[in-house]
Amino acid sequence: EYYNKFSQLSETFRQQVTDNSDYQSSFRMIAEIFAEGPNRSINLSLNLYNLNIRNITPLSYLTNLRQLNLEENNIHDISPLRNTPLLTLLNLGSNYIEDITILSELVYLQQLNLEENNIEDITSLRELNSLNLLKLNGNMISNITPLSQLVNIESLNLSENSIQNIEPLAELINLKVLLLNNNSFINDLTPLQNLTFLKTLMIEYDHNDISVYN
Repeated sequence: EYYNKFSQLSETFRQQVTDNSDYQSSFRMIAEIFAEGPNRSINLSLNLYNLNIRNITPLSYLTNLRQLNLEENNIHDISPLRNTPLLTLLNLGSNYIEDITILSELVYLQQLNLEENNIEDITSLRELNSLNLLKLNGNMISNITPLSQLVNIESLNLSENSIQNIEPLAELINLKVLLLNNNSFINDLTPLQNLTFLKTLMIEYDHNDISVYN
């Protein structure tokens, strides 16, 4: 019954957003259902994909949320996510995000998608030691030093950025998949030579494959 109530209300909420209704009350109702849950370890998710959302302030009510999909919206400000500290999966791909400082507080994140945004500074990611999947492709990143501390990452997409130095990746000993396509200034791959678990490496310049290892 608990799950049915949440599923029904989530669908109602999606419809309200689609209809451009005032959906803040639905967030409150969803939060009440969270509060009724038998324990805090329940894995609850919310899918708000491609709904033209600009303001995510009402998400502050959903303090027990575990998985959240906000891909393909019109989001600039993600600061309300500081009130969702239990997230393990967060998809913010294809928005207009520049400042990701708040993400340093989401220490339980295991999967994070930030592709196709306007991000330059990824310093706030250095504390996210639980990450095993990270997508940063399609941004404006040049300095990847903060990633050197994310030793549990297994899949990393850094394609379509402005990266030259990949030396910080030498510390990612559990890396299995690495995508570096369209970072046209990378010319030294020696930092990757000791990544013994690496199964897939893709580097492409001007749509011509330079190196692909499977």
